[in-house]
Amino acid sequence: MIHPPRPSLPRATATALRLGLLCAASTCSTPLEDDPASVPFDVADGGTPGWQVRVLVGPRFPLTPGAGFAVRAENAAGQVFERTAGADGVVPLGVAREDGPWDLTVARAGCRAVSILGVAGDFDGDVYSECAAAPPPPRETAHTLFVRVEGFPDLSTDLDVCLPGSTSSGTPDRIRVDFADRPGTSPGDVWVVRFESGARDARPRNIARLAVPSLHGRNTTVTVSLPTPPVPVVRSRVAVQFPTEGLLTGESAERSSGYGPVYRQVRFYGEATSCHVGAGLWTPPDASGRGTFAFETFGPPFEPDSAGILLGFNGGNVAVQGGVRVRRVTDGDVVQVPPVWVLRAEADPPANVRFRVDAPDYGIASFQAVPTGPNIHGEWVGYMAHGATLDGRRLPQLPTTVSLRDLTFGMAQDNHFAVRACIATTRPGARPPWTPAGLDADVSLCAATTAALSREPM
Repeated sequence: MIHPPRPSLPRATATALRLGLLCAASTCSTPLEDDPASVPFDVADGGTPGWQVRVLVGPRFPLTPGAGFAVRAENAAGQVFERTAGADGVVPLGVAREDGPWDLTVARAGCRAVSILGVAGDFDGDVYSECAAAPPPPRETAHTLFVRVEGFPDLSTDLDVCLPGSTSSGTPDRIRVDFADRPGTSPGDVWVVRFESGARDARPRNIARLAVPSLHGRNTTVTVSLPTPPVPVVRSRVAVQFPTEGLLTGESAERSSGYGPVYRQVRFYGEATSCHVGAGLWTPPDASGRGTFAFETFGPPFEPDSAGILLGFNGGNVAVQGGVRVRRVTDGDVVQVPPVWVLRAEADPPANVRFRVDAPDYGIASFQAVPTGPNIHGEWVGYMAHGATLDGRRLPQLPTTVSLRDLTFGMAQDNHFAVRACIATTRPGARPPWTPAGLDADVSLCAATTAALSREPM
């Protein structure tokens, strides 16, 4: 299975996969235009400077301040600090660093809860969340862009027109997208890819992009023309080498193969989205643990910037889903999957989960808690701060003003949450995964578990 472009929060299952698996294979989140570092402040009693948390809410761009989010900080000694973010989404943490490490959790009803565990040293306090109904950006007016493709009276078959939030206009010859217009500013490019007839995950055959001029505060129709002759297709092969020992080997990987999409991240009015610009045929690992991607893409200026796969592993008694990202589709490259010795979340009665992790070559550890049942959405995610370990940890406490039921929406019934333990490789210079930059990893894994919450963690 190939990871789709980033969904909004109500699509809980796909969103949960993004957080622990293939965030990096498409678009994880939208980096800030104004991106200050976290700002330390002096605590009232003159102790060591603490931190501040700034909550930022998506998925719409620009991100909005997380007003009303509750923030809880707690240490091993049982000291607790709670405060609610104001209109700017900022909460100064009135705690002393020497009393840490601290577990931080931000939450608000109807939004993704986010925890950062084991905070002790320098800390990037920008925390990204998504809500069921994100408020519209200020001082902007909704307008409509219609996109046609010359020579194609029906866009529903073998064309992919890439725009954020694009929907059918009710006629087969055009795509409609509604967005908050910013008069005087060019929105960005419309990308159109033609694939083999009948399947958008089939082999690519032509590509074009068109810079959309400023809409000047009105509805606009643009027409994209595919070039003649077609843009040449570039073929390449990239290997994925799995370990021969541990929980996840090439032998334990699922044996399915098939075509899946390749991505290029683009921006439309600053909002990032992932366009389908090619295809990769995945061949499962051989006896040596090496699987292969055979790509068909386009060269500059249409080259992709990522491709990814979701794989299932039968790791003994533990079912694991793994995401592998090919960051640059370069012929002859090899992506290494480090070994994993232990990865699981196990029930810890009466109402908690304990995580077990032994994977020293993975620098990021996290958890996911997702409500179960039909038409029930929501999520709680947590990440370990730099230098902290998830092994042996339990779920932290939510702020006292937020319950597990507050995190769900839709036809919620009982508070049953499935919990996963996740790990990912780190990339030098990447911002922490709880920030708007999102998870930036080449390999990420989550262990499925039967452990579940039915009431507040204890």
